[in-house]
Amino acid sequence: MLDENIGNQPEILKKWASISAENRGFIIKNHSCFDLLKILPSEEEFSSFICLISEGTAGSKESFKVLLDLQKAFFASQLCKNAASDNNTISGEIFRNDVPGSSGLNSNFVTVINEDTKSPSSSKIHGAVKTSEQVIRHNATVYVHDVPSNVSKKRFKKVLQFAGKFDSVSMCPEDSAADVVFDNVYSANNLLRYNFEQGPLMIDNHPLILEPGFEDDVWSSFNFLENQVVISNIPATVSKTKLRKLFSFGGRIQSIVICPEDFYAVITFCKVSSADNVRELYENGRDFIVDGMPLHVFCDDFSDSDNLSHSGSSDLSSEEEFDENMLYIGNIPTNVNEDELKQMFSGFGRITELDLKRHGKNSFYAFITFQNVRSAYSVLQSSYKKNFVYGETILIIQKVK
Repeated sequence: MLDENIGNQPEILKKWASISAENRGFIIKNHSCFDLLKILPSEEEFSSFICLISEGTAGSKESFKVLLDLQKAFFASQLCKNAASDNNTISGEIFRNDVPGSSGLNSNFVTVINEDTKSPSSSKIHGAVKTSEQVIRHNATVYVHDVPSNVSKKRFKKVLQFAGKFDSVSMCPEDSAADVVFDNVYSANNLLRYNFEQGPLMIDNHPLILEPGFEDDVWSSFNFLENQVVISNIPATVSKTKLRKLFSFGGRIQSIVICPEDFYAVITFCKVSSADNVRELYENGRDFIVDGMPLHVFCDDFSDSDNLSHSGSSDLSSEEEFDENMLYIGNIPTNVNEDELKQMFSGFGRITELDLKRHGKNSFYAFITFQNVRSAYSVLQSSYKKNFVYGETILIIQKVK
């Protein structure tokens, strides 16, 4: 057993936690006995420690929730410290602003926009000027979440009007949301880019969450999968390391891709269940915050056939008619082993069997069996949208005849 006084010494606590999963589980179960917010004051120290104690302990939903609660408490305390340190903050619409001598992206200083002051000038918004080199894939709609229920439509529009002319603004107080449609895509980009580079955009000291809108064909072309968590409202200071530290307790992360031009990031987990846990907890009110920015987690079902685009023709039936949980994988390079092949497809669901066989001298083929039909269906759906590649070799994915 760890003495409480000794346990509140960070180096001793870290060393004790690294000894065994049992010790790490003890810390999670008895986290209230340790003053973690005080002894681990920096974001890097705290995130690193959370990552450490989650190793081998985040399998249960109870531990998973405790780890999230700890992070939520830490970032909430950081926001309170930031607010307290700024003597210039008063009631009104608040925007982060550049500070001379700093990058402006991580600043605790704010510019207050009140009834008698002007909104941020579009000339100060990076990327606000339309250029021939600018590639914008989102449309003119911005979905705004976490809008305070007492904010009027007139006041809400005043906060956002600096970005450009509105086509329409629809408020939905019961969902704390609003749909903002600008008269052109560049105005929407102004708002999204301002929030990305100088956010979070705030009203009544409350951060708003912005989600870019995409046309159906563009959204489908992103090829999102069930084991992926898609995040919007990311700050310019976001990094793969920060996202990995924030979400690694959910399970093993295969890859992280940040798309600043589209204002979102994609975290690919090795298991679908890990991504499902993140989405479920977000829907139940859990907050994920990076550098003061509350992240938005897309909770759409990316495996739905209506959300998938198909290149070329196929004889793939609907999921209801698809009753085979085994697939044929062909054209496999001879330097691939069973573990590597399993890792490539494990994100779609649990694999119960993989039978790897040699095909001539230059390639292998395999029969891969999933625990459920839905996983096999998702793999085949995905193969019509994009190639499964190992090295420079394109694998062949087919139904078993």
